[in-house]
Amino acid sequence: MANQKCVSITVRKGFSKDNGKNIWVYDKHENREFATQVKSVGNITNFYSADVEQYLADIIEGPANTVIERIRNQEQISDSEKEILSEYMAVMFKRVPRGLERLNEMAPSICTDLHNKISKDLLQIAKEEPDKVHVVNNRLAEIEKILEKYAKNPPKEIWLENIPPGRSPQMVAALVGMKWRFLVIENSMNFLTSDNPFFHFTSIGVGNPESEACFPISNKILLWATWRNDLPLGYITATKQGIKEMNRRAASNATRFIFNIEFESWILPFIKKKQWKLHLFK
Repeated sequence: MANQKCVSITVRKGFSKDNGKNIWVYDKHENREFATQVKSVGNITNFYSADVEQYLADIIEGPANTVIERIRNQEQISDSEKEILSEYMAVMFKRVPRGLERLNEMAPSICTDLHNKISKDLLQIAKEEPDKVHVVNNRLAEIEKILEKYAKNPPKEIWLENIPPGRSPQMVAALVGMKWRFLVIENSMNFLTSDNPFFHFTSIGVGNPESEACFPISNKILLWATWRNDLPLGYITATKQGIKEMNRRAASNATRFIFNIEFESWILPFIKKKQWKLHLFK
């Protein structure tokens, strides 16, 4: 199977020169920086099944790419286009390598909760029907072995099945309901993006009054979504402080790669930080 893109080429093109022919990549694992073509980076062989790859290209990326281009042109988007991009971001949150890592991290607690629920139900059956105690005990032993296996190595199919936006209705609804503002850079500074571009404070989520989400659209435009009503909507000029905060978020969220439209010597030392002080905007 050919290499499959974990982040849409259209998204990365917004951080490249010459219509995608040249993008700067900063690799925090190998501590190096290099220029390459957009199509040559951010791909992983056999990361998705062919069906999932086709679904992402046709149903998720295709409609969202049109919306992304409109935003890059600083055009007003409709409510339906807002929903399209919300679904895209919800999928992006899960489809990137970090999404698979997240499932692996959560698997032990998920399996423990599932084990407790099943055990409670089976033990209740044994209490009500004492003649089935032996059968119940056998089933419990089988279930424990299966869940122990899944806790250590959850099947990748579970992750793939949960990628479609229909599996994250609350996240999509929250993103649609938030107030969207597009921060626009009007100087020589740039927004960064990464191989995990959709950011929100996971400890807060996206449905709480203090929640924030951001998604870099290009090196000059970034979506900033909040529940705040005290700021204008649409396209607003980004402050120097705001640009730096958004770039800290991009760098802290990266699994391995940071992308920028040009070489900047400060980026590689910057992304090597082990701890990040991220702030909600006041």
